[in-house]
Amino acid sequence: MAKEYRRDFHALEVRRRRGMAMLAEGKTQGEVARRCKVTTACTNHWAKLMRARPHKPWAGRKLGKPSKLTKRHKIFLERAIKTSPLKFGFFTELWTLPRLAGVLEEKTGIKIHPAHLWKVLDTLGYSPQKPEKRALTSNRGFRRNRFE
Repeated sequence: MAKEYRRDFHALEVRRRRGMAMLAEGKTQGEVARRCKVTTACTNHWAKLMRARPHKPWAGRKLGKPSKLTKRHKIFLERAIKTSPLKFGFFTELWTLPRLAGVLEEKTGIKIHPAHLWKVLDTLGYSPQKPEKRALTSNRGFRRNRFE
């Protein structure tokens, strides 16, 4: 079973601030490492950050790979969703993730997996919609008489 935990980014920043304050006081990297319960490589990294980024050296960076999609791409996606799929050459009025991914690639050149595209749409406030199932040729009079 995989471990399920989240890093406490606030606690990590507090530890970095404490360690950097000790380094600024003139404590050795080894002493700071022992007191903060980190490796000396970590304190060495903190010292480099203090020299490279004097303004807020303790501030953490955004984790993960940067998104391929810019704000412009997201605006394009929202406009595409509000437009009928028929205008993009599809035969039905239903948007699907593969269709949206295809349109995005065709119009902007950005290839994105439909599963990841769903995460992007979720951040834009969209939720999954299940189309209503109905017969293509409906005879309401027949159904009314049969089920009453």
